[in-house]
Amino acid sequence: MASSSGRVTIQLVDEEAGVGAGRLQLFRGQSYEAIRAACLDSGILFRDPYFPAGPDALGYDQLGPDSEKAKGVKWMRPHAEAWNPPPPTGVLC
Repeated sequence: MASSSGRVTIQLVDEEAGVGAGRLQLFRGQSYEAIRAACLDSGILFRDPYFPAGPDALGYDQLGPDSEKAKGVKWMRPHAEAWNPPPPTGVLC
């Protein structure tokens, strides 16, 4: 990251290597393809052991369980309808 005359520049891509030339680094060894295949084979939904759906993932250790920002949060899985929305009814021009 470089800074000059009040601007901050962040290089997101190694232009010499080309776009997509970097190796994908797995998070804690989790491979999406392997997880997906295992879930499809077993018929079980994936539960991430490193990001549990619970208060700890919201930062209760920093916000506290009585924080207004974290109150009323309900962890849910998306319903099938959410992934297959109905087609638009009308044409936007």
